[in-house]
Amino acid sequence: MTLPAQAILFLDIDGVLAPYRHDDPEPAERPFISYGRNRIIPAAINELNRIVRDTRCSIVLTSAWRYLIFSGHMTIAGFTIMLRSHGAYEQVNIVGILAPEEQCPACGAIDPNPHDWRNGAHVCPACRQVANRGAQVSAWLKANGTGVGRYHVIDDRDDGIAAAGHPLTRTSGRLGLLREDANQVIAALGGEK
Repeated sequence: MTLPAQAILFLDIDGVLAPYRHDDPEPAERPFISYGRNRIIPAAINELNRIVRDTRCSIVLTSAWRYLIFSGHMTIAGFTIMLRSHGAYEQVNIVGILAPEEQCPACGAIDPNPHDWRNGAHVCPACRQVANRGAQVSAWLKANGTGVGRYHVIDDRDDGIAAAGHPLTRTSGRLGLLREDANQVIAALGGEK
């Protein structure tokens, strides 16, 4: 798939559009992040709308919420409609999703235990390459990046993103996407604050 020249926003949901509940442990304190546990909040959607409006970016979904699509419970179009039902502009356009955690971004091998931290956190058993979110973004750009102009990652965690050389705005997982975060993304994608 070749995309037209455009700005791309790699978007996480939990901790960005859906802050963690105050009674919920931080991501590092729990073995799995379950999508859908946190609620998307209007203030964060408003900031996403501002980013999209001011940069005309398209979105690649990086969140664990993408498993709703992988499982067949939703399509990309359905996910977009869900975001719109929470107040996202019609201009919010999802053009891709990262591969599942189980698939190594380097060799494509499937790891039956991708979340088994005892076997060397995020190391592919087939090729021994690091298989974290930063590597997943790199793989997506390699496969789909023709015509991609500027891009930016917004996430509440740095799972190898900065180490892979990707521009990152890191939100507070408990607060979600704030105005100052959105300003940083808009500036990075060449929009106006």
